[in-house]
Amino acid sequence: MTTWLIAGDEFVQGMYSYFRTPLASRAVGDVIGSKNSTFKTWVRDKMVESVVDEDNPEVVVIALGTNPAGALTSGFAEDVRAIVTQARKRGAQVVLVGPFANDADGKKLAALRSFVPDVINGYTLAAGLPRDSDGVHFTQPGYKTLAERVVAATFQVLDSRRPTVQPQVQPVRPQPLQPGLPQPSQPQPSQPKPPQQWMSSSTPKAPLPVWVWGMIGVVGLSALTLVVLALRKRRLALAA
Repeated sequence: MTTWLIAGDEFVQGMYSYFRTPLASRAVGDVIGSKNSTFKTWVRDKMVESVVDEDNPEVVVIALGTNPAGALTSGFAEDVRAIVTQARKRGAQVVLVGPFANDADGKKLAALRSFVPDVINGYTLAAGLPRDSDGVHFTQPGYKTLAERVVAATFQVLDSRRPTVQPQVQPVRPQPLQPGLPQPSQPQPSQPKPPQQWMSSSTPKAPLPVWVWGMIGVVGLSALTLVVLALRKRRLALAA
């Protein structure tokens, strides 16, 4: 959790007891409200500087500027610069909240933004909240809602200041193979198939050896000799 200092005038004083709940989940710290105070009185009495030196808060929220009423007073810019310098003395982030009243022309808000560009618009936060009979200060329900809005707006400012980190994609590199481990199979190029031979359904017979053909010749010659002798004997018998 971060440590905060919320400093301001009677408006912060009115919100004092209502800051605890919206801050409970993310921050702890001090709330100091001084009635009818201005930037000049805070700088003169070094109230912010003393708390910063003692507690070293990480975030300093300053809600001043409503007093005195009317337009900018002499030395306003110098006072704002001085209190921001005091708040940043030990590295705290400074969030300024513009006046909740008495700045209808927006000059105070514009002056504050010359020092801290993301000043919270107090008029916008206070819109529609119930005020006291004086038309300036708020009722207790009004202060409660205003405290919740101030905390929520401050968190938005702090979140917007965080640098955006782009995720870095690391290239995938092939790992070298270790000896002894099975190597991944590599696809083999396809080999062309030989042309298919159309074969006869009958199985060819092996040729006969030469000696078999010789035996066949001898048997055939013997048979022929016997036939010839038989024919001669028959002719002799007929002649007799």
